[in-house]
Amino acid sequence: MRRLLTAGLLLLSTLALPAAATGATVPGTSSNFELVGRNGLFGRGMNSAPAIYKDYIYIGNRSDGTPGRPNPGISVVRIADPRRPRVVAELNPPDAGNIGESTRELRVWPQKRLLIVESVSCSRALHACTPTSVTPTFKFFDLTGRNAARPKLIATYVPAQVPHEFFLWADPKQRGRALIYYTNSTTTTTVDSLIAVDISRARQGFFRQISSWRGTHLYSEADRESRDIFLHSLDVSGDGKRTYLAHWGGGMLVLDTSDLAADKPFPEMRLRTVPAATPIWPNVSAHAVSKIPGRPFVLVGDEVFGTESQGIKPFFDKQKQGCPWGWVHVLDVANEVRPTLVGDYKIEENSETSCQKPESQEPRASFAAHNMTSLRNVAFATWYSGGLRAISLANPARPTEAGFYVPKPLRSVWTEDPPVTGGSQKVEMWSFPIIKDGLVYVVDVRNGLYILRYTGRFGDEVKRIKFLEGNSNLGDRARLERPAGRAR
Repeated sequence: MRRLLTAGLLLLSTLALPAAATGATVPGTSSNFELVGRNGLFGRGMNSAPAIYKDYIYIGNRSDGTPGRPNPGISVVRIADPRRPRVVAELNPPDAGNIGESTRELRVWPQKRLLIVESVSCSRALHACTPTSVTPTFKFFDLTGRNAARPKLIATYVPAQVPHEFFLWADPKQRGRALIYYTNSTTTTTVDSLIAVDISRARQGFFRQISSWRGTHLYSEADRESRDIFLHSLDVSGDGKRTYLAHWGGGMLVLDTSDLAADKPFPEMRLRTVPAATPIWPNVSAHAVSKIPGRPFVLVGDEVFGTESQGIKPFFDKQKQGCPWGWVHVLDVANEVRPTLVGDYKIEENSETSCQKPESQEPRASFAAHNMTSLRNVAFATWYSGGLRAISLANPARPTEAGFYVPKPLRSVWTEDPPVTGGSQKVEMWSFPIIKDGLVYVVDVRNGLYILRYTGRFGDEVKRIKFLEGNSNLGDRARLERPAGRAR
């Protein structure tokens, strides 16, 4: 790691402004965010999901350990002083950073002091990987004592299906019980697309699949032929009774998962939403879903890449790529059977006016929404080349901009993201924002870790958060889901 320190420091200078960036997407600009600390992770590029445990944040790699590629594993960053985050260790092969393998998703189950790492195969076209056969796994690392700085692999679970995204749900009523819900993003109608696994005995190497669900077959043949319909990601309520699905070309669906929350024998997931009744908008690509806690609304973000990604299966097969990209939609789920579309949040690049400019047709970029973490009155969304966006939810039917942070990109990195930073755009805010002790932690695929302080409307709500993330029910999630008071 020391051999790369000098090179990493040289990467901190910035690029000139990309031609397509306009308005509030100019690199190096911000509103209602203050930079507290950052770390470029040695300029390796292709950083993936973060997970936090006490004074450490663990950051995976979207690419792989192709020979000659430095720092391909999981970076361990000490954040005891958020102003000066520093890399203190790295998890390397065979535990992480193998050829053809991406450490794509990470979570921490603090009660059991476990780091959970989802590792999957990755492609040359989307991840700059060396294609090879890789067995998808969930690996469990011990974080006890000194292992927090150098996590130790203690168990491995090989899932029944190929995972794409997963949600960690810790039972608020039964201490020591937790489930992971993972998605299998397949368009095949005869294969399970959502699987729930009990990981309560992970330290003993025991894992039990307890339920599964499939939904693609519920759509008409005409719909499946015209749209890419598959399950991409999900959000589970704090009590576990409801699960919200981002079903890509199929829109958003709600499941009743109260059997699993109650730990019933032979639990079932029951579909609440009529697929034919869920809102479908032009070029629908429901990538991420985030329930607004304590309020009957859900945010759904569309993921759209540049035109060079057109035709890549399964994500970009039938879907049109490029401007106006994708944005965040607000759905009212008071009626779970028939949700209604009530509002949208866009940035300037998502407008038809912007699309009329020749420079907006960037084939290897994305001004689209990606992952979201919602509080009652404000949400944070990573927006690829659009940076990090703060969205006011004072009136969910009319969400408005509450702030933004677009980082200055590193001059160069070891590995560019082929479909997003392979062109002129060099910003790729990607991860689920994590709020810890009132600060926002977010990872840019290309440019590394950023620790920010939000100073905009509803800032006091953010300051009160001890811990919150968009892909687990840990920390303040249960408190926020109590009946909401009036927005302030």
